[in-house]
Amino acid sequence: MKKILLAVTAALAITGCSQNEEFDSPSQKAEINFSTAAVTRATAMITDNFKQFKVYGYAHTGEFTTETESKTLVEGIFNKSEDKKWSEKDSNKFYWPSEGNVTFFGYSPVAETGTTYTAPESSKGYPTIVYTVNDDIASQSDFLVADKTGNGTTNVDGISLGFKHALTQIAFKLKGSDSNVNYTVTKLVLKGINNVGTYKWGTNTWESTTGTKDYTIDMVSSAATFVGDGADAVELTGNDKVLMLIPQAPNSAKIEVTYTATDKTTNIVYNNAPKEVNVPTDQWEVSQRIVFTIALTPGKIMNISGEVVNNGWADKEPQPDDLK
Repeated sequence: MKKILLAVTAALAITGCSQNEEFDSPSQKAEINFSTAAVTRATAMITDNFKQFKVYGYAHTGEFTTETESKTLVEGIFNKSEDKKWSEKDSNKFYWPSEGNVTFFGYSPVAETGTTYTAPESSKGYPTIVYTVNDDIASQSDFLVADKTGNGTTNVDGISLGFKHALTQIAFKLKGSDSNVNYTVTKLVLKGINNVGTYKWGTNTWESTTGTKDYTIDMVSSAATFVGDGADAVELTGNDKVLMLIPQAPNSAKIEVTYTATDKTTNIVYNNAPKEVNVPTDQWEVSQRIVFTIALTPGKIMNISGEVVNNGWADKEPQPDDLK
């Protein structure tokens, strides 16, 4: 589920025995069914890749707030089969309580290292989840979350969970400043980024961002070469060049680009040293796509000027004899 637009509309039958007898109604065993719709802002739409998510459901009265007391009713992992039917992996079933509401909290992917779900404290308020971004850019996931409240009357035919991006997508563009120069980029490093954070469903925000990682886009085997001056900036594309990161306000992050600037005619190399720039400290938000454009220069400019360094005249000694 890597950096893709997901739009899942398959019906899900949550099957399994209830985990809380108090909320079962022997006279009305209305099974909880729901569908999912994952929302994204990527260009491509691929639904087939959305094949698993985990969901928790909490039974309560009234609206769900930070002070709501609830009891766990649903906990399950749901998989999509090849015929696009969904089922709980252990074949569990869950039923609507005869009264009150159920609020669901879901996330995907499910089994990534560094993901820890925490239920509401003392059965009150919203859950949270700790998420760790994969060190390998190509393996980073589009981490999705969902929440929805329903009941056995309004949603007896099913409840729709809308999954949405929880991370920030980071992309890069490169451009040069001289049309007579070829720029060949071999590496780009995003330095000093927090890679661990806690997502809060109640506010749709992240907190307690920790860890510091550098993410390297290695382009040695397929170096990007382009010409500058007036040409459109070149965007780096592909799963190994677009990052999915924890929303944060980077305090001391930097971008380092390793490139060679070569004269188009003479092949003289003007520059082969890395260029480092500071990342703006603006807050990254949930579901945002941020594109950093880095302007590359050919090298150290020759500033050539001229001046008269001898303003006087020196008499020749000896001077010529008198001319007769």
